[in-house]
Amino acid sequence: MSEIKFGTDGWRGIISKDYTFKNVKIISQAISDLVGAGKSVAIGYDTRFMSKDYAKLSGSVLEANNIKVTISKHHTPTPMLSYYVWHGKMAGGVMITASHNPYMYNGVKFKESLGCSSRPETTKKIEEFLGKTYVKTGDGALLEKNISAPYIKALKKYVINKFMRRKPLKIVVDSMYGAGRHYLEDILKSYGHKVITIHGDPNPSFPGMNPEPIAVNMAELSEKVKEFKADIGIATDGDADRVGIVDDKGNVLTPHYVLSLLLLHLKTSRGWSGAVVKTISSTVLLNRIAQRYSIDVKETPVGFKHIAELMLSDDILIGGEESGGNGFKNHIPERDGLMSGLLLVEMIGARGKKLTKIVQDMEKEFGAYKYKRIDLHVERERIDRLFMMLKENPPEEVAGKKIVDIKSYDGTKLIFENDSWLLIRASGTEPILRIYSEGKTRKEVEACINAAKDMI
Repeated sequence: MSEIKFGTDGWRGIISKDYTFKNVKIISQAISDLVGAGKSVAIGYDTRFMSKDYAKLSGSVLEANNIKVTISKHHTPTPMLSYYVWHGKMAGGVMITASHNPYMYNGVKFKESLGCSSRPETTKKIEEFLGKTYVKTGDGALLEKNISAPYIKALKKYVINKFMRRKPLKIVVDSMYGAGRHYLEDILKSYGHKVITIHGDPNPSFPGMNPEPIAVNMAELSEKVKEFKADIGIATDGDADRVGIVDDKGNVLTPHYVLSLLLLHLKTSRGWSGAVVKTISSTVLLNRIAQRYSIDVKETPVGFKHIAELMLSDDILIGGEESGGNGFKNHIPERDGLMSGLLLVEMIGARGKKLTKIVQDMEKEFGAYKYKRIDLHVERERIDRLFMMLKENPPEEVAGKKIVDIKSYDGTKLIFENDSWLLIRASGTEPILRIYSEGKTRKEVEACINAAKDMI
């Protein structure tokens, strides 16, 4: 089935063009063939157009294949579904979501029994099953259930009560009209914090934004933090597995800084051990912190499925991506935007400082880094020519900076002599080319980005 291709995390397509009832049924049959009769599967869905209808359709195919199906009664954060699958010892989970993509997209993620994203070998098996078996469709009623309780209980058990209650904070939460809904607010309020909610009600058109917690979509959150003199602003994406953070001055922190802060907190405030896993597009700041505390650093291609593999096999303290998805030791091997937000609140309580001061302390000890990512719609042929050129005739310098290393296992990453870098790679879920750069100043980052544009 050439029109169905799993990317870094599941399959996504434009509703009614690629994402059709027919294709959802084909994928659901492939998942049924993978799971096998007699097993149990849970199904969740986000706030996108007809997501619950697609979830029920998927469930009807699974049930027709003699698989026991539990479907969520409510819009579901992806980590909530993953936790429910793991907690209930189920064979897997189907999540109907396009995550952070624009409103016209929807998608399907498959969650493994261990509560993680589909690992590469699992994804390969699903793709091999596509179209191989006649699609069965049932018409029986599906078991609908509120699946939130085990996950909410786990989050509250994970955070440290004395840090969460040390000082009541004022917090602005933005679920970007997505599946995060009011889960985070309810937990924070239970610890005595005052919470202001924006974009908390489901809206499949995500008016005025894409449900992705990056700076361009967090302007209103930033303004609300300043307006209410809040201590922190927390945003979650469409299916709440990613997080975006605004500090007490209204500054949007890069996901690199968020991941670095979380690493510092788990290591210094909790005293936990273990390696850190980062993707090829993640910050060198993590390496600086890891060197200071003798922490092993592992690097993977983009896609949390690669991080999940290591979390299942190794002693991993934290794993994260530049897109704001982070996973944590002693939790499911899955991105969790709600947990990320709670741990940043816990860090503020543990340190007894404003978030801006915590960031300043980190920069003073480990260095300050600037970062930028842009996305360009580029024809496939030009992308192929670009990567062929970079492979066969790589430049010796870019924007006046000497190249000391080149990594090419996921796109092409050019590393410069002062630890700054430039990465060019094709998206695994959208028809776009991504350009990433990190350096000590905004000027050198912009110079690298512009140099990459010239290459294209």
